[in-house]
Amino acid sequence: ELSSGINAEYGHEMMAEKLAERVGDKLKQLHKDCTNTRKNLTQQANQLQQEYKDWQGALERHQQKYEKSAKEADLASQAFTKVNEDMNATKAQVEKSRLHMVHKQDLMERCKGEYIIQVETTNNNQHEYYRTRLPEILNQMQHCEEGRVEQIRHLLTDSCHVHLDILPHVTESLQTMEESCANINPAEDSALLMEERSNNPYPSDHLFLEYGCKVPPTASFGQNNQSIRKKREKKKTKI
Repeated sequence: ELSSGINAEYGHEMMAEKLAERVGDKLKQLHKDCTNTRKNLTQQANQLQQEYKDWQGALERHQQKYEKSAKEADLASQAFTKVNEDMNATKAQVEKSRLHMVHKQDLMERCKGEYIIQVETTNNNQHEYYRTRLPEILNQMQHCEEGRVEQIRHLLTDSCHVHLDILPHVTESLQTMEESCANINPAEDSALLMEERSNNPYPSDHLFLEYGCKVPPTASFGQNNQSIRKKREKKKTKI
């Protein structure tokens, strides 16, 4: 019975060792590699997303700058037309208004050119973002996940093989233990226990001792102890 229990426990230990060797270590390494890959790809995606926001922000700023300059140029043009049509305006006032209008128009054209360039740049970056850079990162993420799932599939298969290799031995040991348990006899076991407890030394009778006399030697105590030892030796031999 004890041997069967030891064999079953040994089978479980073998299973645990093989699982740790063939599955556990590889699973830890897989988790580490996937975590690092995900972290790097996530950082790249966040950086790309930030660049996209910067492009959109730059485009919006150039658009606002162009709209402001165009509005100022339009107001300057209206002011020049008004002064030029004013019969009371001096030549110097008309020239000053004209120069101001020309300056605002030049500023508007410069802002317009910068805005056109920024539109082209943002569109190019946006096309590259959606057609090349973002799909590339997403494909790498998908490839990482596919590899992770494939590795886990292999590890689960190895785990099943380990169980299939060890379980027959464990099952056999457990069946032997079950058979031994079926042969347990409570009456015999309890009888052995009671017999063991009833083998305490039986003391000899007390003798009347005259004052000044010594205790006479008795052999009862030694004989009882000797019989107890013999019974215990017989039980050990049976076991």
